[in-house]
Amino acid sequence: MTSIVCSRTRRPDVRRFCLLAGLGACAVWLSACSTTHVESAAPVPRAPPVQAFQMSGRISVRINDRIDAGQIRWERDAVRGVERVALLSPLGTQVAELTRAGRHAEFRRGETRLSGEMEALTESLMGVALDLGAMAGWLQGAGLDAEGRGTVDSSDGRRWTLLAEGFHTAGLAVVARRLTVSSGDTVLRLVVDEWVVK
Repeated sequence: MTSIVCSRTRRPDVRRFCLLAGLGACAVWLSACSTTHVESAAPVPRAPPVQAFQMSGRISVRINDRIDAGQIRWERDAVRGVERVALLSPLGTQVAELTRAGRHAEFRRGETRLSGEMEALTESLMGVALDLGAMAGWLQGAGLDAEGRGTVDSSDGRRWTLLAEGFHTAGLAVVARRLTVSSGDTVLRLVVDEWVVK
């Protein structure tokens, strides 16, 4: 990395130049460090969605001007009918949990406990009422076109736009690294850091 050393001087125009040159060098260095691999826009691979997995990653939900973000851990076994979604703070402290066993679903946040329909409880958990079974499918390309795009209508009449990107192989599954679900001023983003087929 190129280092820029400026001698002390009383002329403000020279100091300003040294400061700008130093900032420019830092910007070049930071941009080189933050360069990420750009994945090709290959067609979404097709594979039967796995029904049992463990996933960890990051989630953010923007509703109008409010943004909530943190970590997510999701365990799903559709065959046995059990599911657990835990939301954690950016530092890793669990703040809320949604569990399902058969038809019984429960949401917990601190002293608050709610029971009810899974889709309604996801709104309490994530701020967006979504079918977790459908979301698991979208992450694996189900219902999306060859570019990882799709649309779906929810029970409240809203139309959601879907975009899954960065498909890769994780064991027996083909999984997206990123999923964006949006409708108007509401945007949910999910980033998959780890996916393990159970």
